[in-house]
Amino acid sequence: MLVYAPLSILGGLIAVAIGLLFARGFGTPVVLWAWPVLFVGLGIDFLLASLIPGGVANLVVGIVFIAMGLIPLFIVLRVGAARLLVGTTNAHDRPFLDARGPVPLFQIGARGQDAAAARATTGDWARALGISVPSIIVGVWLGILLFGAAVGAR
Repeated sequence: MLVYAPLSILGGLIAVAIGLLFARGFGTPVVLWAWPVLFVGLGIDFLLASLIPGGVANLVVGIVFIAMGLIPLFIVLRVGAARLLVGTTNAHDRPFLDARGPVPLFQIGARGQDAAAARATTGDWARALGISVPSIIVGVWLGILLFGAAVGAR
């Protein structure tokens, strides 16, 4: 399974680049989720590989990778769910008012408060998640198809 990991890493980087280029703060920020998804996914892969006899090193690497993925996610979670799920702007590129106190450690795609800032509405949540959730489902489905095709070709 680890043979196909480089392809998934490359696909993830392409998804982050597309998200940075086109989203501009609207919707679920792929750039914030990329690191946890990458390292937790690889950590699970290493943990599965540790079940093979003599896989103690894979167990250690798997635990380290899961920690590397979850610790930054918990740091970013302190800014609240809205920024991680809906983004920093609405579909009309109007920034959201950030009512929470702490500022994220990484200001990727974040803007300072300005007079045009508004609270995220239910419609903003519906639009952002209405794009993100189906995209995630299609991405996982395509990944399963590609993995199945690659394994079947062996």
